[in-house]
Amino acid sequence: VLKPLESLNVHSCDTSGIVMVSILCLLCLAVCFFGYRIYRFAFSVFAFLVGFGLQAALGSAWISQSRDSNGITEKVIVVVCAILWGTLFLVLARRCSHGSRLECDWILSID
Repeated sequence: VLKPLESLNVHSCDTSGIVMVSILCLLCLAVCFFGYRIYRFAFSVFAFLVGFGLQAALGSAWISQSRDSNGITEKVIVVVCAILWGTLFLVLARRCSHGSRLECDWILSID
């Protein structure tokens, strides 16, 4: 019935297998108990990465069009602007998520 699992040699209990299963169980428990907090943190990090990535992509196009062979000044400007745009996206995502949470609570009548 479980032909693909036969190659894993699940009948032997070695230390590395027990450690991996223990780590997996601890991660699952952390997600169960702290999942919402992890989601809120991950949402903010994702928003920062989106803003940073968009600005970095635009800056990369700008650097490729510049005629300067070294382009250190342009690279510094792009990194600083990417960090600023990432921070802006992070702040906006935190504000929007707070507002949308309040709207969902009102719709669902959760106090």
